[in-house]
Amino acid sequence: MLSKAMTSCLRTLLAGSFALSLIMTTGAEGADLSPPPVTNQLSSATDWRPIQAQSGAPSIGVEVRAAKQGRGTAGVSVVEVQADGPAARAGIQPGDVILAINGFRTDGLEDYHELVGALTPLVPAELFVSRHDRIYVMFVTPVPAE
Repeated sequence: MLSKAMTSCLRTLLAGSFALSLIMTTGAEGADLSPPPVTNQLSSATDWRPIQAQSGAPSIGVEVRAAKQGRGTAGVSVVEVQADGPAARAGIQPGDVILAINGFRTDGLEDYHELVGALTPLVPAELFVSRHDRIYVMFVTPVPAE
């Protein structure tokens, strides 16, 4: 854990770097130096649409079904995990609920399939997974579809 002094120093350094890059790219010394707005990831499934999957869509090695609705839990439930597949190597287990992929919510099977289809094979993807009322972040490296 960083001390308060180190955290303050890091914030100052990052703010200075951001301001310098903004001045260099815009030439405006009095420009608004606030950081760009954060996207609304995980806020609404209707605000976005991922890139359409290409042929040979990647796989993370799981079989899923719609999650049981209740207690505010959305996502898709993992029914089966391919032995020695990407999900198994990441620690995903049957019964886990995949809530988000790379920061985008999986509010159902359609969202899940679109998000997995948009993944790049061999590039790790960040999954938010619910297991026994706890949320874990797991990194899964998809493989090209066979």
